[in-house]
Amino acid sequence: MRLSVMAGVTLLPLALLGCGDRGPGSAADIAQCQEVEARSYPVLERVAEQALADVDHLLRPVGSCEDTGRPRARVIASVGGWPTRRIGIRFFDGADGWTRDDGGFSTVDGAYRSWIMTARDADAPESYVEVEFTATP
Repeated sequence: MRLSVMAGVTLLPLALLGCGDRGPGSAADIAQCQEVEARSYPVLERVAEQALADVDHLLRPVGSCEDTGRPRARVIASVGGWPTRRIGIRFFDGADGWTRDDGGFSTVDGAYRSWIMTARDADAPESYVEVEFTATP
């Protein structure tokens, strides 16, 4: 599988006035923070789609503004066909454009990271894998 993750992908800066380091702020601060995250989601979704092009998956955006007051856009890919982390790790080990680092994987240019986790819904007997994609700060 040939992966060209970085072709034409640029992530917007995640720092913006009003998105402070002090935790959740006013509703206006949180709204402004969420706007910053919202601009990052399409880029992260493209990275996830390129990485998982041959794999059935569902994407969902996840933010941090309400909890932390700081933007940290993430995209989570749920991969129902992977019941264990080991399958996801093998997939990324063999994927062009990704290298292992610090418990996850990074793109070769270091711009994006992914982490592979096993998940299970409370009412489901089978587990599945979630892959979290984020930009490197």
